Amino acid sequence: MLALGFELLKLRKRQRVMKALILWMHLRNQRAQRRGPSKLLLESRTRYSQMKFRISNSDKTAGVVDHEAFGELLDIKLVQGSWKDLTEDKIFLYKDPARDLKASVGTKLNVRLASVGIKSLTVAGIYDDASNVGNSVVDVSTYRKYNDTPRFDVFIGATLQAGADLATVKRATKRFLLDQAPALEVQDRKEFQKAQAQQVDLLVAIINALLFLAILIAIFGIANTLALSITERTRELGLMRAVGMPRSQTRSLIRWESVLTSVFGVVLGLALGVALGSMLSAALPTAFVNGITIPIGQLAIYVVAGIVAGILAAALPARRAAKMNILAAIAQN
Repeated sequence: MLALGFELLKLRKRQRVMKALILWMHLRNQRAQRRGPSKLLLESRTRYSQMKFRISNSDKTAGVVDHEAFGELLDIKLVQGSWKDLTEDKIFLYKDPARDLKASVGTKLNVRLASVGIKSLTVAGIYDDASNVGNSVVDVSTYRKYNDTPRFDVFIGATLQAGADLATVKRATKRFLLDQAPALEVQDRKEFQKAQAQQVDLLVAIINALLFLAILIAIFGIANTLALSITERTRELGLMRAVGMPRSQTRSLIRWESVLTSVFGVVLGLALGVALGSMLSAALPTAFVNGITIPIGQLAIYVVAGIVAGILAAALPARRAAKMNILAAIAQN
């Protein structure tokens, strides 16, 4: 059946809520099938939770899934192995940790579990997209074998059968959760992607706000430096005015000093920022950063902003230098 919708339910309640939701979906599906063509048919459902373990003296987290259904909901781009291979005591690894551990399909990994100690898990697959499941995945049968505590699900996903109405399913699910667990959130695929993008947008907004504060601090810093410079060069400025330099040239001199200082700082900052950002991006897993793009237009805007900041910073010092009394300036030691 063609999967037309993808529901992601971010779960922040206890296990009984998960079971109630799964049961509700199952009953609605059975009821819909008895009525014939329906708006509430669910093709498949799966849950995603996590399991802690330790390997190579490092704490790790593995995603816990039902291998029979999870592959229909999310494509993690398997490079080696298949979902049917993810059975008990098997593990899927993301390509980066697999490379670090020198592991491939068939490799046995000794992992330490909090409840039972050291156990051996066999690598059954390597995947290329860790954006939704992290660096490793095990089947629910492995979790049940080594853990007595209930699973705490991160989300529940479901696909809709052909002909099912996504909007109707969402409304019905929200009505159900409004009474059972109003804190839970229901999202389709586009809403989930938008929510993830908003987190990145928020980070970018915070960085831009910090950049704005840095520009304000730089303006005050340049203005203060110029004011001190004018005080130290009072006699020199007075002599230049005495030999014929007009006030406009004096103001222009101070402005150019300010602009050159600010542009030098902007160019140096951009060079360091691009270099450090590129190195950081190269060090991050491809699940988080899969390419490097240098926003030339945005960087050009920053250079222009630096020039404007330099002109603004020079406004008061330039005015002071231009209005300086020539005789008093020359007489100053």
